[in-house]
Amino acid sequence: MGMRISLLLPLLVMALAVSFLFYDMPGVALLSCLLLASTLLLIEFRVWRPLRQLAQAVNGLVAGAADAPLPAAGNDQVGALVRDFANLRATLRERENALREAQDLLEEQVNGRTEELECANRALYQEVHDRRGAETSLRNTLAQLKLEQFALDQHAIVAITDRGGCITYVNDKFCEISGYQREELLGQDHRIIGSGVHPRAFFREMWRHIGRGQVWQGEICNRSKQGGLYWVDTTVVPFLDGNNKPYQYVSIRTDVTRLKMLENQQESRHLRLRAQQHALLDLACFPALVDGELETAVRYITEVAARTLDCARVSLWWFDSRHSLLRCDDLYLPEEDRHEQGATLAATACPDYFVSLASHRVIAAADAATDPRTAEFGTDYLQMHDIGAMLDAPVRIEGNSIGVLCHEHRGGTREWHADEEQFAASLADMAVQALHNARRREAECALRLSELRFKGIAESLSDWIWETDPEGRYSWCSPGVEHVLGYSPEELLGQSAAEFELPEQPQRLGDLEIWHQHRDGRPICLLINGIPLIDATGLLLGYSGVAVDITARKEAEQALTGARDTALEALRLKTEFLANVSHEVRTPLHGILGLLGLLRGARLAAREQEYVEMACRAGESLLTLINNILDFSRLESQGLSAEEVPFLPKAVADEALQLHTGSARAKGLELRLEIPDDCSDVLRLGDPMRLGQVLGNLISNAIKFTAVGRIVVTMEETESQVLRFSVRDTGMGVAPEQRTRIFEAFVQGDGSHTRLHEGSGLGLAISRHIIEQMGGRMGVDPGPDQGSIFWFSVPLPRLPASVAATS
Repeated sequence: MGMRISLLLPLLVMALAVSFLFYDMPGVALLSCLLLASTLLLIEFRVWRPLRQLAQAVNGLVAGAADAPLPAAGNDQVGALVRDFANLRATLRERENALREAQDLLEEQVNGRTEELECANRALYQEVHDRRGAETSLRNTLAQLKLEQFALDQHAIVAITDRGGCITYVNDKFCEISGYQREELLGQDHRIIGSGVHPRAFFREMWRHIGRGQVWQGEICNRSKQGGLYWVDTTVVPFLDGNNKPYQYVSIRTDVTRLKMLENQQESRHLRLRAQQHALLDLACFPALVDGELETAVRYITEVAARTLDCARVSLWWFDSRHSLLRCDDLYLPEEDRHEQGATLAATACPDYFVSLASHRVIAAADAATDPRTAEFGTDYLQMHDIGAMLDAPVRIEGNSIGVLCHEHRGGTREWHADEEQFAASLADMAVQALHNARRREAECALRLSELRFKGIAESLSDWIWETDPEGRYSWCSPGVEHVLGYSPEELLGQSAAEFELPEQPQRLGDLEIWHQHRDGRPICLLINGIPLIDATGLLLGYSGVAVDITARKEAEQALTGARDTALEALRLKTEFLANVSHEVRTPLHGILGLLGLLRGARLAAREQEYVEMACRAGESLLTLINNILDFSRLESQGLSAEEVPFLPKAVADEALQLHTGSARAKGLELRLEIPDDCSDVLRLGDPMRLGQVLGNLISNAIKFTAVGRIVVTMEETESQVLRFSVRDTGMGVAPEQRTRIFEAFVQGDGSHTRLHEGSGLGLAISRHIIEQMGGRMGVDPGPDQGSIFWFSVPLPRLPASVAATS
């Protein structure tokens, strides 16, 4: 509309202009106006109306009405414009339809993709849920594995190595038993704890086994960092990769050292028993012993005894007719492979030893120098031959001693086992049998003598000697079977010896332990040894052997364990009771001494004052005794404690002398202290209270056992940082045989003087324990003229000058 007005305005202006131009010519002016009106009408119908319709169509198209009518299209420019708009609208309609179809297709694809995404989302949610459950299960499994690993680490020794054997992990048990730090083990191989006990083939076989991915088990001996050996029961588990090849090895070990030691002890015992059984069997079959060649048999007995018991000297002695003299029939020295004879031993020289031979089945002296049965031989004989232990078995006939078989061990003490004592007694029985056979040799024929000798050996032994025929039936049994099984030999003849499991092929039976039933129904344990009997043609005639009842030996082992536990418990109860009673007695005694102290200060008559003094001395003596008992009970239970503080040893010695000056003066004894100037004012580090207790005890004992003379206390530095204190008296002295026992608990110098001088016999034992706890030594020596010198040396470090000045 605005466009239309803008076009009409110029036309009106032109019409007005023409009217003014032709004002004086009305016809021309009218004609001009008509022409102008015609032109305007033509423009209205040919231009403005089509344009308005076209504009409405455009507005309708813009408003979304695509079907608005269009004006007729002519051949002019407006027609061309209408046709172009029609084409444009048709194109827009096609594109709109295509866009709508694309939109529908896109919406369909979006819906499909949305459904796929929802399915994927649900699957992802389920996967996340499953993964969380798996993670929770994994965490629980890891926690359980950690608990299992902790439990395993508390018991087992665990190590992990790579495929080359390099250690990548060890637990605390591994470090504890090997003595190595974890840093020292990681990166190493197991050769670091190799003991050298196993051959190389042992480990080659192990690596060959686990290299194939197989589990290996076995016992291995290792060596700790400190050099000690220990045994472990080992299981090696290979871990395999995807190619079924090991990529690491996990070894789990259990410490079986104690079990191995017990096995070794048991094995040693079995070896000893086997050697003893073989020796007895060889002796029983030894021709000289069977034939009664006494000199040869005795020599063989001493050789067998020395070889089996590993003794340096073995001798056989015979009594004379009056049992007052022993004469050596044979002395065998295995180191020199030499036999001697002819030495004698009189009963007057060793009376206790002769009495012991008559009353003991076996004399087993682990320490010959201190055992009262063998100590009479004296240091001259024992030290001269370096004899530390003796095992003597009396040789008896019908209960009467006719001699003794002596086994002497060199180089220190030795504990004799029960089987060794039994073996020594059996050898003594063999000597009896050899003597019997020698005495009967001249009276009986050779064949009968041979049979009786063999049977005599069997009868003299409490063991059971048996023989079987080739079919395994008893052909002969010694009378010892009645002692072992309760059956007579006649009852077993012809019976099967199936319990021995005799082999079909001839071979030796060695150390078979079987359980058999006694005739009375009780089970007994037998140790069987036997040999096949083969004639000159190689034909098996049967078996012969020895059966020993070792039931008592096994029961004794169990009883010994129980008795040891009972004794330890009794010792503990005794110590607790002694400490409790001493504490209970000391409490009222302090009250008594306190009251007596009050009476001392009261104004009493001379006689009553004397009674009070006597009561005070008695109470103090009793308190000293109770203190000694308390110290001894602590010594047995948990030990006495020692402290380390700076002190002056001279001050401790002065105080100890001052406490005993009155007692010495009362007996008229001289008591003095001798200390060199170079160690009198030197500050030391130690326990002055315990040191004063020991020194006071030695001074008190010296005053007690010295009637006249003097007591001298000396102190000197014998070596760097070591002080030696000695208390020298002029008293009665200590007998040589008592010098080693006087430091034992409840032991005094002499029985007669125990009645003259009071005391518990605990002071020296406690003193020695205190000194040894402080790292020192204590002893007693004879005085230069008479009396004794009790001494002790203890390390007391000097303090530096700066510390000493501050102290």
